[in-house]
Amino acid sequence: MEERIKTFMKAKGINAAELADTIGVQRSNVSHVLNGRNKPGFSFIEKLLHAYPDLNARWLLIGSEEMLKKAKATTMQPQPRNLFEQFHEPEVSNPLEGTSAKVSKERVPEATASSISGDNVPVKPTKAG
Repeated sequence: MEERIKTFMKAKGINAAELADTIGVQRSNVSHVLNGRNKPGFSFIEKLLHAYPDLNARWLLIGSEEMLKKAKATTMQPQPRNLFEQFHEPEVSNPLEGTSAKVSKERVPEATASSISGDNVPVKPTKAG
């Protein structure tokens, strides 16, 4: 694995000190791994993969696949042009009539100034005690 780490560092153009600082481990830890004195532990590998999300874990661990992950193509969903467009009423075909009809939803009446101010709000009487 140390050879793959060296290959990755060369591809990224970083040295051992930069790698250690980037992944948050002691420089001696990186040096020991690169020299084959120590095998990288789980924490080292986890920090490496977290710091370099484009590094392919399968390549790092077992040498299969490509060193760097390929960017996934994202499919762009068309965004509504305004807030109300996303709530449009879809046309639904009516199998009985053979025509298209709009699906209507029950409309909520608009609030009036008096209903907002509380003038028409019933008040529950309190018990004198």
